[in-house]
Amino acid sequence: MDDITVRTPCELLYQQRKKIKVVAHGIAEVPIQGGTIHGAPIPEGYARVLVDRVEKGWEDLDLEIPGGDGEEKLQHALHTWICWNKRYIRFPQGTTYSAASAQNARSRSPTPPKSMGPLSSPAQRSPSMDLPSPSLQRDPSMDLPSPATNRDPGMSPPPPKVKINANAWVPSPPPPKVKKNPAMKKEKPPPPKLAYNMTNEELNAHVRKEVTDYFTLKRMPEPKQPVNPAGKKFFIGICQPREKETLSDYDCSITNSYQKKSNCRYKNIP
Repeated sequence: MDDITVRTPCELLYQQRKKIKVVAHGIAEVPIQGGTIHGAPIPEGYARVLVDRVEKGWEDLDLEIPGGDGEEKLQHALHTWICWNKRYIRFPQGTTYSAASAQNARSRSPTPPKSMGPLSSPAQRSPSMDLPSPSLQRDPSMDLPSPATNRDPGMSPPPPKVKINANAWVPSPPPPKVKKNPAMKKEKPPPPKLAYNMTNEELNAHVRKEVTDYFTLKRMPEPKQPVNPAGKKFFIGICQPREKETLSDYDCSITNSYQKKSNCRYKNIP
């Protein structure tokens, strides 16, 4: 854990009885002497870790050291920096990057070849350095054999070429599509000229026309067909509510006494 020089992906472990299980995945920060987290010093034996993903079933795991905003559960510390014990931080294979590994990588890198001096003149070159001509070094056995000579006699002959009859019927190509002319848009009439844009002559003529149109006698509408007065009176009478006939005082007293339940039941008034 103390050998990393860059932020490295890691696995956060938790010891449950005698088994150690992976509870989350995150990124380990480079350890610094006297480092702090959320304004507080990092305890000895702990490292600063960013929680990236929590394994299923470990969301309610209690944190040994609460987070900066008071997070006490592992699921609440998602995408935040927390303190985790260094003993329970594991780096997957191929993800660690330390200073020693960087030095080993530099030592294994091949050294570039030394630059050669200026080319010697043709007189100083040995004959063995001259490139052989292609015609002298070419082997006749390297020539590609023709398909006819390399063909197996037991194979079936190639299919004969099909002759195209010039008089055969060929369907005519489809007619070209006729493009429809776009509908002509109606031009909007020009807006009326406003009064403050008119000259004195145009303004006087405009006012005179409006006054004349306003005071001209409008044509009276033609009279409607006359209605029969007898039929009109009949329909008006149907529409009006009927008035009740007024009773005399004697009839009112007889009606009221008859409508009383006590009189109808005991006295039997006709």
